[in-house]
Amino acid sequence: THAYTQQYLFPLVESCSNLRSQAGARLAERILARCLECVEQYRHMIDDTDNHDDEEYIVEWRDASHPTKDMYTMVTDSWGRCGTTGGYGARRAKLILDLMIDEYEREKNWVEKGYDLEQKKKRRSKKTLDAAKSDVVNYASVMNAWATSNVRGGPFEAENVSTFNTVIKTWARSGLPESGERA
Repeated sequence: THAYTQQYLFPLVESCSNLRSQAGARLAERILARCLECVEQYRHMIDDTDNHDDEEYIVEWRDASHPTKDMYTMVTDSWGRCGTTGGYGARRAKLILDLMIDEYEREKNWVEKGYDLEQKKKRRSKKTLDAAKSDVVNYASVMNAWATSNVRGGPFEAENVSTFNTVIKTWARSGLPESGERA
């Protein structure tokens, strides 16, 4: 359930994230991936059943360990702070953000299939969907990963993700000849 995710998995991801190491970031990402696998498994069980209204499967899907936006943010923060060289952590953080966006769209499409328009009866919960919708914090986490990566192309990568303050910070820290002008 959402309570299970918050009570057990969230603190575990947070602990891994706080290690500020590549091993901690990798472990946090594995926990996130396992949550996503579990949710996908329930989606398939519901889609594969002859009776798509089977309340038992719907309840199990709702009770699955859906990742939250905070979990995604902790994983991207973890990659951004893990101290890898060559921008590896920042690239992983960006991949996690992309995964979050893709998973949100996949889940949104799946949830919308679960509405009976004739009866206007909601069969699948949108609450779990909204709990994992990306916001400015998720984007800022990835931009901060680029800002601390000390990679020459970091400012360009941060611009691709983009909020104003982080882009300025990344350009200022870059030491590139055009950094003053770009910031």
